[in-house]
Amino acid sequence: MQPESFIIRQPQAVDNAFALAPEEQIQRTYIKKPGGCGCGPTFTVHITNARIIQRRQDYSCCGTGEKTDSMLFLSDISTMSNTVIKRSGCPSLDCGSILCCILLCFCEPCCRGQGGKEIGIRGAFGEEVFTFAREDVSNALKEIPVAAMPHKTATHRH
Repeated sequence: MQPESFIIRQPQAVDNAFALAPEEQIQRTYIKKPGGCGCGPTFTVHITNARIIQRRQDYSCCGTGEKTDSMLFLSDISTMSNTVIKRSGCPSLDCGSILCCILLCFCEPCCRGQGGKEIGIRGAFGEEVFTFAREDVSNALKEIPVAAMPHKTATHRH
Protein backbone atom coordinates (compact mmCIF):
# COMPACT_ATOMS: atom_id res chain seq x y z
CA MET A 1 0.00 0.00 0.00
CA GLN A 2 1.35 3.40 -1.02
CA PRO A 3 1.31 6.24 1.49
CA GLU A 4 -0.99 9.06 0.48
CA SER A 5 0.55 12.29 -0.68
CA PHE A 6 -1.02 15.63 0.04
CA ILE A 7 -0.60 18.80 -1.96
CA ILE A 8 0.49 21.40 0.54
CA ARG A 9 0.90 24.29 -1.91
CA GLN A 10 -0.78 24.76 -5.27
CA PRO A 11 1.58 25.33 -8.20
CA GLN A 12 1.81 28.94 -9.30
CA ALA A 13 2.16 30.36 -12.79
CA VAL A 14 2.89 33.79 -14.20
CA ASP A 15 1.48 35.31 -17.36
CA ASN A 16 4.93 35.88 -18.83
CA ALA A 17 7.41 34.35 -21.28
CA PHE A 18 9.58 33.39 -18.29
CA ALA A 19 7.91 30.44 -16.59
CA LEU A 20 8.61 29.62 -12.97
CA ALA A 21 11.22 26.98 -12.19
CA PRO A 22 9.96 23.85 -10.35
CA GLU A 23 11.00 25.06 -6.86
CA GLU A 24 10.47 28.77 -7.50
CA GLN A 25 7.73 30.49 -5.51
CA ILE A 26 6.12 33.89 -5.98
CA GLN A 27 6.64 35.97 -2.86
CA ARG A 28 4.86 39.13 -3.99
CA THR A 29 3.04 40.47 -7.06
CA TYR A 30 2.68 44.17 -7.85
CA ILE A 31 0.35 45.51 -10.53
CA LYS A 32 0.51 49.06 -11.86
CA LYS A 33 -2.62 49.75 -13.92
CA PRO A 34 -3.01 52.53 -16.54
CA GLY A 35 -3.74 56.07 -15.39
CA GLY A 36 -7.10 57.79 -15.22
CA CYS A 37 -7.77 57.77 -18.95
CA GLY A 38 -6.48 54.23 -19.50
CA CYS A 39 -3.94 55.30 -22.11
CA GLY A 40 -0.80 53.97 -20.46
CA PRO A 41 0.67 50.50 -20.14
CA THR A 42 -0.02 48.01 -17.36
CA PHE A 43 2.98 46.60 -15.48
CA THR A 44 2.92 43.34 -13.53
CA VAL A 45 6.00 42.62 -11.42
CA HIS A 46 6.49 39.31 -9.61
CA ILE A 47 9.17 38.92 -6.94
CA THR A 48 10.02 35.25 -6.49
CA ASN A 49 12.55 33.54 -4.28
CA ALA A 50 15.03 33.66 -7.21
CA ARG A 51 14.03 36.37 -9.70
CA ILE A 52 12.15 39.56 -10.48
CA ILE A 53 9.84 39.08 -13.47
CA GLN A 54 8.01 41.92 -15.22
CA ARG A 55 5.41 42.15 -17.99
CA ARG A 56 4.63 45.44 -19.67
CA GLN A 57 1.31 45.31 -21.53
CA ASP A 58 1.04 48.34 -23.81
CA TYR A 59 -2.23 49.99 -24.66
CA SER A 60 -3.50 49.89 -28.24
CA CYS A 61 -6.20 51.89 -29.95
CA CYS A 62 -7.95 48.65 -30.88
CA GLY A 63 -7.35 46.44 -27.84
CA THR A 64 -4.17 45.06 -26.35
CA GLY A 65 -0.82 46.09 -27.75
CA GLU A 66 2.69 44.73 -27.45
CA LYS A 67 3.78 42.67 -24.46
CA THR A 68 7.32 43.08 -23.22
CA ASP A 69 8.61 40.55 -20.69
CA SER A 70 11.82 40.97 -18.71
CA MET A 71 13.44 39.31 -15.73
CA LEU A 72 16.61 39.29 -13.71
CA PHE A 73 18.05 36.97 -11.11
CA LEU A 74 18.14 38.34 -7.57
CA SER A 75 21.74 37.14 -7.30
CA ASP A 76 22.75 39.55 -10.11
CA ILE A 77 21.58 42.72 -8.34
CA SER A 78 24.36 45.11 -7.33
CA THR A 79 22.49 48.35 -6.68
CA MET A 80 19.01 49.85 -6.79
CA SER A 81 17.75 53.37 -7.25
CA ASN A 82 14.36 55.01 -6.99
CA THR A 83 15.43 57.48 -9.68
CA VAL A 84 15.60 56.60 -13.37
CA ILE A 85 16.59 58.95 -16.19
CA LYS A 86 13.36 59.96 -17.93
CA ARG A 87 12.64 58.92 -21.48
CA SER A 88 10.03 60.20 -23.95
CA GLY A 89 7.05 61.94 -22.37
CA CYS A 90 4.51 60.32 -24.65
CA PRO A 91 3.27 56.86 -23.67
CA SER A 92 4.38 53.94 -25.79
CA LEU A 93 1.40 52.93 -27.90
CA ASP A 94 0.67 50.48 -30.65
CA CYS A 95 -1.33 52.93 -32.73
CA GLY A 96 -3.01 52.22 -36.02
CA SER A 97 -2.81 55.85 -37.10
CA ILE A 98 -0.92 59.04 -36.40
CA LEU A 99 -4.19 60.73 -35.36
CA CYS A 100 -4.76 58.07 -32.69
CA CYS A 101 -1.28 58.64 -31.27
CA ILE A 102 -1.68 62.41 -31.25
CA LEU A 103 -5.04 62.19 -29.46
CA LEU A 104 -3.72 59.74 -26.88
CA CYS A 105 -0.62 61.85 -26.22
CA PHE A 106 -2.98 64.69 -25.28
CA CYS A 107 -4.42 62.24 -22.80
CA GLU A 108 -1.04 61.87 -21.09
CA PRO A 109 -1.57 64.68 -18.54
CA CYS A 110 -4.57 62.84 -17.06
CA CYS A 111 -2.47 59.65 -16.93
CA ARG A 112 0.46 61.41 -15.31
CA GLY A 113 -1.36 61.90 -12.00
CA GLN A 114 -1.81 58.15 -11.62
CA GLY A 115 1.42 57.16 -13.28
CA GLY A 116 3.87 54.63 -12.02
CA LYS A 117 7.25 55.02 -10.40
CA GLU A 118 10.28 53.42 -11.97
CA ILE A 119 12.95 51.63 -9.96
CA GLY A 120 16.35 51.13 -11.58
CA ILE A 121 18.09 47.87 -10.72
CA ARG A 122 21.74 47.59 -11.73
CA GLY A 123 24.32 44.88 -11.96
CA ALA A 124 26.91 43.51 -14.38
CA PHE A 125 24.06 43.25 -16.91
CA GLY A 126 23.58 47.05 -16.96
CA GLU A 127 20.33 48.59 -15.76
CA GLU A 128 16.88 47.08 -15.85
CA VAL A 129 13.85 49.26 -15.09
CA PHE A 130 10.81 47.96 -13.20
CA THR A 131 7.64 50.04 -12.84
CA PHE A 132 5.39 50.04 -9.79
CA ALA A 133 2.28 51.91 -8.69
CA ARG A 134 3.38 54.91 -6.62
CA GLU A 135 1.78 53.51 -3.46
CA ASP A 136 3.79 50.26 -3.83
CA VAL A 137 7.25 51.77 -4.35
CA SER A 138 8.30 51.97 -0.70
CA ASN A 139 7.34 48.32 -0.12
CA ALA A 140 9.15 47.20 -3.28
CA LEU A 141 12.28 49.12 -2.27
CA LYS A 142 12.25 47.18 1.02
CA GLU A 143 11.23 43.76 -0.32
CA ILE A 144 13.61 43.44 -3.28
CA PRO A 145 16.83 43.77 -1.22
CA VAL A 146 15.40 41.42 1.41
CA ALA A 147 14.62 38.85 -1.31
CA ALA A 148 18.12 39.28 -2.80
CA MET A 149 19.98 39.06 0.51
CA PRO A 150 20.07 35.23 0.80
CA HIS A 151 21.64 35.06 -2.66
CA LYS A 152 24.24 37.68 -1.77
CA THR A 153 25.25 36.24 1.59
CA ALA A 154 25.39 32.66 0.30
CA THR A 155 28.04 33.59 -2.29
CA HIS A 156 30.27 35.29 0.31
CA ARG A 157 30.48 32.41 2.79
CA HIS A 158 33.42 30.70 1.04
